[in-house]
Amino acid sequence: MKPWLRGDLSGVDPRTEMRLLRDAVLAAAHRGEDLCPFWGALARLDPVACAELAAGPRAVPHRAAVEGALTVVEVLEEVIAPSGLYFRLADLAADAGPSILETAARRHPSADWVVRLSRKYDPVPGRIHLSVHAGGPHFAAACAACARAGLVEGLTAAGEETGSPHPAVCLCRIQRIDACVEVAARTLDAHPAAPVVQWLAAVYGPEMEELVKRITVRLSNPAAVERVARLAALMGCQGT
Repeated sequence: MKPWLRGDLSGVDPRTEMRLLRDAVLAAAHRGEDLCPFWGALARLDPVACAELAAGPRAVPHRAAVEGALTVVEVLEEVIAPSGLYFRLADLAADAGPSILETAARRHPSADWVVRLSRKYDPVPGRIHLSVHAGGPHFAAACAACARAGLVEGLTAAGEETGSPHPAVCLCRIQRIDACVEVAARTLDAHPAAPVVQWLAAVYGPEMEELVKRITVRLSNPAAVERVARLAALMGCQGT
């Protein structure tokens, strides 16, 4: 079976030798061997058999087996619907949940089912999902998905870490104003120059005075207070 683990499946019929293949994966997983070459070879040879062994009824419930299978998720997604695939992999190895979530979020940034996965396997729901896309073209879509699900802690962390206005703006768009104010304040405390107020003005509308006041009273960084006060004056509203 060692050639199999090295990715040499010459002469193997996966459908008739599934039990032997499973035994090989199970033993290798417990030994801590690298299963990536095996999964790559099986995915090329027989995608359906690969999906069955990775996530079917006879899948191996071990972190090493699951994390190896993550290297061929593009093939697995052709056989199993993504929403079912990632939850099944997480059921097989809950301790691999963050890795599974990161892979799912990278491939499906705006999917609501990724948010459900995040609730189960991210210590701060939404944080992994958003960190995967920070600074990238899918960040706004990921923020919108987290906002719809009410993952305010994750959006707050993303604002603090990136300085992006998107976490607060996405909450504003769906009228989650209390959460928007909190995320905006935490973002500005960490990044006083972040264009959060300006972006909110474009979404919230011209009557910004009350919103600016609510953000200002939650600020703890003097530089952020000064910055928001200047912006409030420019917009013709009172920031404190």
